[in-house]
Amino acid sequence: MFPPPFELIECIDLFNILNAEINGLARLSDTNYLYLLDCRSRKEYDESHIISANHIRRNEDGQYDMPWRADLETREHIVLYDSRTNNLPLKEQDEIYTCASLLQQHATALTTIRIVKGGFQLFSKLYPFLRTSQSLYSPKELELIQTYPNEICPNLVYLGRRQHAVNSQIVKDLKIRAYVNCTTHEDYLVQGDDTRKYCRVSIDDVHDADNIFELLHNAVNFISVAYDRGDPVLVYSDRGVSRSAAVIVAFISFQMRMSSQQALKYVEEHRPIRPQQSFIACIDNLNEKLQELKEAMSNANQISIDADADDEQASH
Repeated sequence: MFPPPFELIECIDLFNILNAEINGLARLSDTNYLYLLDCRSRKEYDESHIISANHIRRNEDGQYDMPWRADLETREHIVLYDSRTNNLPLKEQDEIYTCASLLQQHATALTTIRIVKGGFQLFSKLYPFLRTSQSLYSPKELELIQTYPNEICPNLVYLGRRQHAVNSQIVKDLKIRAYVNCTTHEDYLVQGDDTRKYCRVSIDDVHDADNIFELLHNAVNFISVAYDRGDPVLVYSDRGVSRSAAVIVAFISFQMRMSSQQALKYVEEHRPIRPQQSFIACIDNLNEKLQELKEAMSNANQISIDADADDEQASH
């Protein structure tokens, strides 16, 4: 069975595609990785577009010419956007339909052309720092493009490396206000006086830690409080694929009431991760304990509210 020819993706999906890394370098430098196409007018493209996006020129007959360097048959991701497309199927009179149909002819039958929901208008509103007017990049420029941590929960929970945590521009762009440090050492460049903003999770990747349960418990509680406050949280380790990933999986399992395997799959859709199985093994038990605690606190709060209401009614 062949996949559908077109698929609508969220802006967060494109954000994570753009910020994928390999060995700490941007994957955008891989010529087989992404083909991103801006289907707006040439004037709009020249004024501002999403970083690394291409634009197709028209020939003398007004028809689009496929660039020879596109190599769509080898691309891992083919993504298009226009000004504000929000639905499928595409309308035949729109430029994005013409562009998508052209790309489909040059891609393999197993390739799904992805369309960004909300287009440039929504993406640039959510991620204005990923707009540019630069249209040509050398391989070295693409390799050294600044990557951002991957977004796991929209605008609130991010997973990345220590280099992201100490980069003031990234912190400013993403409005990071809380950190979970999963490296093997204290981080005085990040740690502040406010305990609401910094949590240390000293899990060792090399062996099974006896206190994994307690450490994950503390980290999930910390992220949950920041999440409820609306404070964006960056969870990070040296590479962002194991210890910090386990913390994120534990939080997603608790927050979204998923099993550890469901939460693991959810996070993997946003960032490639390889958490230790010993970390994942205790998440279901942790999730059960945290849900019991959450329900107990909720019941206690409701009892307190009911008691206050009874006292107020009695006084009248």
